[in-house]
Amino acid sequence: MIEKCDFVTRIAPEPENDRPGLMNAFDEIVTGPVDSVHIERMSDDLYWMVICKGDECQRIVIGSVSGRAKVVARTELD
Repeated sequence: MIEKCDFVTRIAPEPENDRPGLMNAFDEIVTGPVDSVHIERMSDDLYWMVICKGDECQRIVIGSVSGRAKVVARTELD
């Protein structure tokens, strides 16, 4: 089971990609209104993200499974 903040309305788990000693994998995460989102590149193969509302924060880590692939973030207006 993936622990979630009250403002997270849905998490679709992806247990086939879980790894011992790591946070549980997910396919999708949906939130209600939040106060802030902070995304930061930690290394070539890892991004760190935190979504906050009030005193609650949900931490998300996006990275390469092998540790050898470069992960790149992109953005555009919807």
